[in-house]
Amino acid sequence: MQRYSLQCVYLVESGKVEIPKSAWPYLDYERVGVEYEANNAGAYTSLGYVVKTGDSPKQTTVKEKQTLRFFSPLFVKIYPSYEYGECGADDMLEELSPAEALYYMDKILEAIEKEKLPNEGQRGLMVYFDRDKALAEKVYSAHPTVEEYNGELWGVMVVEVYGELTESEMSILADYFTGQYSDGWGEGFEQRGIKIHCGEIYVSFWDSKNFFIKPEQELKQGTEQNFNGQTMGGI
Repeated sequence: MQRYSLQCVYLVESGKVEIPKSAWPYLDYERVGVEYEANNAGAYTSLGYVVKTGDSPKQTTVKEKQTLRFFSPLFVKIYPSYEYGECGADDMLEELSPAEALYYMDKILEAIEKEKLPNEGQRGLMVYFDRDKALAEKVYSAHPTVEEYNGELWGVMVVEVYGELTESEMSILADYFTGQYSDGWGEGFEQRGIKIHCGEIYVSFWDSKNFFIKPEQELKQGTEQNFNGQTMGGI
């Protein structure tokens, strides 16, 4: 990435540099960074933007983004079609296991891409988040997707954040994503069939009985413990 890309995204979206939101997709962030540096007697470093005050440099709150992932199970159902005689007896499945759903990963990813709305832009589902203003400023984006882990297909919310999140903030986000899966984004997505070679599949990111959502590290640590003969809490 260019020298100023991450820092200048923060400067613009935090309001430190006032530019109308409608103009963000067309910005030259390199130029924004050059002008901000020239006008504020500071410089970009590996720690962010540093402003000199007297004889001591004072670091601003500019921080680089990091990526977090929240994992949850998928619930996939298949509805065969016999119109062209493409389905056999072995295809009479009503509900697919996470391992079987992996076969349709590419189709599901295509459907998720089509589900994106223009107003969501780069921030994804965070454009609808209004519970905590401070947290909203720390979380740059949230995008649902699916990923393979341990031979199974999982629902994943990919989140970009500035700096570190507290345990409380992680909990607030997990609750928000649960709501999006059950009543928001996921409610619409699960109603749109995804065409496959012998019918359609319907993908749900939420279920009233078996749903859970966990940060990537917590999920994968639990899986490792289970492989060692121990019990995974909550899974």
